[in-house]
Amino acid sequence: MALTGCKECGSQVSDKAQACPSCGAPIRRKPNTSTQRAGRTWEAAGFIAIVVGLISAIAGQGGSTTDFGIALMVFGFVFFLIGRFK
Repeated sequence: MALTGCKECGSQVSDKAQACPSCGAPIRRKPNTSTQRAGRTWEAAGFIAIVVGLISAIAGQGGSTTDFGIALMVFGFVFFLIGRFK
């Protein structure tokens, strides 16, 4: 717990307090910084692989391209899940 000065009356106030106990002025806090999930890159790569695999599978319509497209979609789905739950 640290003490800071009140902006209104100058008395010492705990950094945990919602308002100054002397004058009742609200204590302004720094806004929380946003954080980014660590798996976001995996999720994006997986989504791209799913889309490319789907396009490849539809464009192939039989033959080895379809097999490649399906395999790419499966790997993309796995990457997407890793990104979501990492």
